[in-house]
Amino acid sequence: RFNNVPLDPKYHGFFILPGTQTLLKIGGFFKTDFVYDLRQAGNPDEFIPSSIPIPAVEGVHNANVSIRPTRLNLDFRIPFTQVGEVRFYVEGDFFGSASTTPRLRHAYAQARNFLVGQTFTNFMDPDAFPDTLEFMGPNGMANLRNPQFRYSIGLSKKTVLSVSVEKPTSDIAFKTPQFAAQPNSPSPDGVIRVHHEFQRGHWQVASIFRSISAYLPDGRTDSVFGWGMNATGALRVFHGDNVIVEGTYGRGISRYLNDTAGLGIDAAVVSVAQPHLKATPATAGVFGYQHYWTKRLRSNLVQSYAQVQNTAFQPGSIYHKSFYSAANIIWNPIGSLNVGTEFLYGSQELKNGLSGNAPRIQFSAKYTFVQIDRDKKR
Repeated sequence: RFNNVPLDPKYHGFFILPGTQTLLKIGGFFKTDFVYDLRQAGNPDEFIPSSIPIPAVEGVHNANVSIRPTRLNLDFRIPFTQVGEVRFYVEGDFFGSASTTPRLRHAYAQARNFLVGQTFTNFMDPDAFPDTLEFMGPNGMANLRNPQFRYSIGLSKKTVLSVSVEKPTSDIAFKTPQFAAQPNSPSPDGVIRVHHEFQRGHWQVASIFRSISAYLPDGRTDSVFGWGMNATGALRVFHGDNVIVEGTYGRGISRYLNDTAGLGIDAAVVSVAQPHLKATPATAGVFGYQHYWTKRLRSNLVQSYAQVQNTAFQPGSIYHKSFYSAANIIWNPIGSLNVGTEFLYGSQELKNGLSGNAPRIQFSAKYTFVQIDRDKKR
């Protein structure tokens, strides 16, 4: 947050570490997901359309119970320093390599408007994350936690400009019978973001600039320029309902999108006749609508898509596009306990035109350890 302002100015849940001036809050939540797949859906714990198997084996169902979304965080605040209040924040969950292995999500420090460490990339908008029960979120959402240096400047009372230098990773994985890509990253990723708050919501625009590099099949090393634009907005409409929209377009930004991260398609060789890299164009969009039936009962409808323009060199089995749909109902019976059920539907299409789809039903129970004023509904 700009000027390192706490989300809760009353510091609910914080306590003073004995013998120091440091404040600490232990937060997070316990969450259990009960999942039933009516058809093979790929990843059993996260709903990722790009993991849907093609072709699917008919008549195969799958049930799963997962506590991996459970999250724990430590929020340190040191109020009396020469640079004002300093914050150290560490958070982890259980989405490590094994079924319940801890995984680091955030680890950063912030003093005034300078931030260093690992947290959400400056290219995404954490305030425009739809209220879904499943962990991963929409396939077309820009979503990455990345080590970075970031500095923010107030352009006006409600408008903030943030500039970051972030860890680069050339997500490239093309192969030939004689060769496998060896990606490298010549320079860090750079991001510029403008965030504006207004009475009923906010809007944000971000740009990213990248250098993507790899060894080519003919033995040369080639680099290509990547760039992207991300625009998001959240608006409170009638009767307390909320609308979220997001649009992303760019070249060589697949690593930053939910469904395409890790697929190795930031860039690819153009063709056998043109053995040089091309930053693959990517397009993505998200729409979410949240409706409150009562102050303790809400529903969400989310639609999303993502698409990558493939090159002639890429095999027919490579990812081309995917769709994501979610509808849920969530009940807050008491305190910070939320229970709900959600229906999910996703589909994936490959470059060769083959496609697959999968529906999923999920029931979730989540208890937040520390409830503060901002969590209370109307």
